[in-house]
Amino acid sequence: MSDFSPAHDITVRTYRYSAAGVLASLSASLCCLGPFALMATGISGAWMSHLMKVERYQPLLILLSVSFFALAGWQLFGPSRGNRPVASCPVSSRKHHQRLIFGLSGCLALVLLTSEFWIVRLAG
Repeated sequence: MSDFSPAHDITVRTYRYSAAGVLASLSASLCCLGPFALMATGISGAWMSHLMKVERYQPLLILLSVSFFALAGWQLFGPSRGNRPVASCPVSSRKHHQRLIFGLSGCLALVLLTSEFWIVRLAG
């Protein structure tokens, strides 16, 4: 018999969707945050202009990031698949942990996606 249960499957999918959302938002902010971080550490060069090639894909990557977080949110906060009503089920510590990770990764993605707006104020 396997340890694999439907609840475990939902947990894994939620973490994967959150991680994919953070990676997509990191990719979307690479054109703005990458050169800023490199120059802040003293690394410079003409090769940094190659990071600007990512800028044309930024809207697609933002949409992808939002989609992944929407899927993760649906897994966490969507309708329950159990037989009992949601109000009678106590929120487990695993569900609390999932929601905490979802919230923290969502905040990180928000900071990354809005980086082109706050970097101008920080650097300027």
